[in-house]
Amino acid sequence: MARSFCRICELGCGSVVAVGADGTVTVEPDPDNPYSRGYFCPKGRWAGYVETDPDRLMRPLLRRDGELGSASWSEALEVVGTRLRLVTESRGPNAIAVFSGNSAAYSGHLSLAVRNLMTALGTDSLFTAFTVDCVARYHVAAEALNLMYAVPVPYYDSVPGILLMGSNATVSQWSPGGSHPGGAKLARDLRARGGWLGVVDPVRQQVAELADEHLTIRPGTDAVFLAGLLAYIWQAGHANRPYVADHCQGLTAIADACADVTPPEVATVCGLDPDMVARVFREVATRPAVVLDRSGLSMSRHATVTAGLALAVNASLGRLDVADGLYVPDYSPVRGHASRGRPEGIRYGKEWPSALLASAILGEARKDINTALPDVKALIVVGGNPARSLPNSGRVAEALAALDLLVVIDIYPTETSSLAHVVLPGTAHYQRADFNFLSAALTPEHYRIWGDPIVPLGPEQREELWIAERIATAFAGAPVDGTNERFDQALADWGEAGPAWTGGVMAAPSCGSYLRDGFPTPSGRIEFDRPWAQAVPDTLASIRNSRSSENDTYKVAGRRLAHAVNSFLRTVPEAAKRGNPVLISPADAAALGLIDGETAIIESPSGRTEGVVRVSDKVPDGTIVLSHGWGHGGVHRGGSAAGPKDANANALTADDAIDRFCGMPVYQGHEVRVRRRDS
Repeated sequence: MARSFCRICELGCGSVVAVGADGTVTVEPDPDNPYSRGYFCPKGRWAGYVETDPDRLMRPLLRRDGELGSASWSEALEVVGTRLRLVTESRGPNAIAVFSGNSAAYSGHLSLAVRNLMTALGTDSLFTAFTVDCVARYHVAAEALNLMYAVPVPYYDSVPGILLMGSNATVSQWSPGGSHPGGAKLARDLRARGGWLGVVDPVRQQVAELADEHLTIRPGTDAVFLAGLLAYIWQAGHANRPYVADHCQGLTAIADACADVTPPEVATVCGLDPDMVARVFREVATRPAVVLDRSGLSMSRHATVTAGLALAVNASLGRLDVADGLYVPDYSPVRGHASRGRPEGIRYGKEWPSALLASAILGEARKDINTALPDVKALIVVGGNPARSLPNSGRVAEALAALDLLVVIDIYPTETSSLAHVVLPGTAHYQRADFNFLSAALTPEHYRIWGDPIVPLGPEQREELWIAERIATAFAGAPVDGTNERFDQALADWGEAGPAWTGGVMAAPSCGSYLRDGFPTPSGRIEFDRPWAQAVPDTLASIRNSRSSENDTYKVAGRRLAHAVNSFLRTVPEAAKRGNPVLISPADAAALGLIDGETAIIESPSGRTEGVVRVSDKVPDGTIVLSHGWGHGGVHRGGSAAGPKDANANALTADDAIDRFCGMPVYQGHEVRVRRRDS
């Protein structure tokens, strides 16, 4: 048995891995890990199945005469190198783009491979999963704090209260940004020590059952709710005025822009009980609590403004860089220091919004962005599935098929790999050396852990750092050697990591240095006078004037599945059995003539999907709930046809509906029609 860590989400929970004499792999929680302390979700345990899944990619594939077939590494890489050179010579290096999926985000190994690929190819064209679920709150934090990839996270052990918006923390473990092992336990512990938990979510999900208050908000109205809360804090005398005067710039102007939003109006616009709104506002302001805005808000129509208002509430209450509030990261898992910088318009660092990928491939000019997209002709996908994870997935698939070169590096066949010219088999979690890439920066304890390779590679499998190095060699026109070798030391040097961290290395939580020495902004303060702030009045007016759904349409709300991260783990038998059902209220099911377990068709102007209906009294009338990023498109379980349980919410979303500041797609709050499959 060997100690390691899980890479299915940003937590990096400690694991213990055993490889049996028959090749079976067992993954269990590590009770001695100082961060996760024996916690493990079902997804972590299922990683053992992934390591030995018969559906795994085990050798390179090359498209010949329209069909993908086996190839040697040298042959496949020579094709990649030749076509990449042709694209660069005719279109320039930025015509080559990289798409980095969730698997890469949670892995130092894969993140370094992506960096090395881009450096070797000379491209700055990057698309990632980061811009399809949570970039809005990072965008706002980067603008206000001048720190890239750093977002305030709670000191869970000492915070007196939490208002959680747009998340089911018992499943997501309080992700994204500020995740913590054992989401349900954390909620129970908070209340057991006298703390308060409020949940704002259209659906009464598991975390709401553990809360003091649950507000069933109308989808898409969160900005009005937060504006009303901000106005209440200032007008009722709860604002920490000395904190704001010393550490904030432009915050009072935002408070003034929200001043006319009253608690009764919040109740009307958001579809809430007036007494509950007043009670929750008072609770947040007097404790004072922290507001945690999560993916449900980032996927809504006014993502950046909503995230900005959440940060404004926290700053107004003096909750940033304090020991009983929110930790402001000062640390990076690479070289130790948080990187400085702000987004440049709609682009976040080198990352283009992934909702624009199809437009970049098809050469479309976009009037809704303030800069020209790269003209993408070649795409390398690392641990992602853009044909399913991006909005308007049907059009994305058409765009991918139009590329001069599509290379997919993955462990499974996917909808994206079915369109590829070259498919290269990568490594699963326990086959490669690795360190946790996200949780080190997003925990006050600076939790860090290293994992040595445990499960042997198959004869034709190669780790991603090897693949990146060989693609660089082929691109340079040099002969490619297919012999395997490891890059553990290069990874350790980049991340300042190593095997001594197997048990997890942690530092004592600390705060207050920014309040003492100044934030890394030009003014030394938290700067709220950013472009999104000017849009607050128009955003509030838009929500106030929006109509309710028509009688025959339903608002879409999302959820995090307990058995999968988007479509990853979908080949695990238990996950496949659970699928991605469509949740609907009893009243709506009756009106539509739907019964539990039958199939419904969901349609929007952008597309359609179908899924198995689950009738739930946790869902409000007029709303359907469907996880995004799912669906199998005929490649699930060795190529068998997808079943109705494999609904794809992304087929329902328009890729021209994006947040104008950060480019987030609108995955939730839009309207769809629902009907029986046989109607």
